[in-house]
This record gives sequence, C-alpha cells and structure tokens, in this order.
Amino acid sequence: MADPVIEQIMVAAQARIAAAFPTATVRRSPDTEASTLDAIDLWDGDLRCETAGADRREYVAGVAVDLYAATSTLLNVRYAALVQALEADPPMGGLAVMVTETSRSTLRPGDVPGMRKAVGAAVEFEIAFWTRASDLTSVGPG
Repeated sequence: MADPVIEQIMVAAQARIAAAFPTATVRRSPDTEASTLDAIDLWDGDLRCETAGADRREYVAGVAVDLYAATSTLLNVRYAALVQALEADPPMGGLAVMVTETSRSTLRPGDVPGMRKAVGAAVEFEIAFWTRASDLTSVGPG
C-alpha cells in the first residue's frame, strides 16, 4: 500500500529542510531532546479535513519545526532559510496546494533543554493539500 499523502508531504518537508541545512541533523518526531545546535526537529501537527466532496478531500496539516542556534543573529538566518525551503514552489514538489508559515515562538537561553546557552525558535506552518475522496494515498484533482 502506498503512503498517505500527508506522510508523503512530511517526507518531502524533511528532505527540503535537509537540503537547506546540509550540516544539520533533521529529526522527525524525535524521542530525545536536541543535544546540538545543528539539530532541527520536525513535528507532525493537527490534521483537519476542510471539505469533502464527491471527487476530493481538502486538508490542512499543521507542521512544526524547532530550530536552535548559538546567537539570535544565526537563528534569524536559519529561520529565513527554513521558511524559504518549505514555502518554495511547487509546494512540497506538487503534493500540496499551499505552504504558509503561521507563527514563530522564540526560545530564550535556558529554555532549550540540554543547551543552556542556546536560543531557538518553534516555527509553525500550515500545508494545504487535496486527496482523492476515496483514496488518501493519491493527490486529488485540482
């Protein structure tokens, strides 16, 4: 059985982040705390079905990315590269309709477990995509 479209999108997001940060360790839903400034953590968020019709379902998926850096300046550079990588066209290689950043929360020194002097950001995105009405493994008609 093929992977659901949402899983294909998460794999594409992880690949885009890894390409934008070739020296980073990109982890998906890690079960341990980040221990290096090069770690980037990708999290699946909420998934909601916006509409369902005879030929397609329209979904919006939440995705969160945690970034870390030694300085605020470096964090801002990494943040800009992250947004550019995930919002690049075509959205998720054609799997999605739109990728939109929705928020950024700042983690101050002392807030990042295991990295007392690090700064970080939790960046939230929404990814809109369609599937076929009866097949959540296939991209739906536009």
